[in-house]
Amino acid sequence: MHRLAIVDLGSNTARLVVFGYEPGLWFRLIDEIREPVRLGEGMGRRNALAPEAIERAVAALTLYTHFTAAAALDRPRVIATSALRDAANAERFFERARHLELPIEVLSGEEEAALGVCAVANSFAFADAWVADLGGGSAQISAMRGRLVCRPFAVWRVRSGLSLN
Repeated sequence: MHRLAIVDLGSNTARLVVFGYEPGLWFRLIDEIREPVRLGEGMGRRNALAPEAIERAVAALTLYTHFTAAAALDRPRVIATSALRDAANAERFFERARHLELPIEVLSGEEEAALGVCAVANSFAFADAWVADLGGGSAQISAMRGRLVCRPFAVWRVRSGLSLN
């Protein structure tokens, strides 16, 4: 069995998930840790990450790095969403987290929507559906057709309003 660790670094929660899988056959969740980092706390009009929020997020990533090392896993892949995507001072977070040597990918709203559709396609038997993904800092509405993302219909940024695609 192969194992893969992924971190979803959201506006409110950082979540480490570990999946066991056999390529092309199956996957299952085998472990997870959630930390309430509140990375988007206080961003509001200034659109900036608070120093305390950055420290909470870095502490969670440090915990996850130690966990994955103890579990003999590769370093986790970190996927960040709205808070880092929208923050005017996101570079401060990256500077503070640099010592962890983690690959951190900041998703666009469209990429986040596509992953939401992928989650629904792999969790339910629906072939076609409207998928709504409501996070702490953004929401996406997408059309799923034939178990694939047709296209994101709308991306809503909690701090700045609705953007129709």
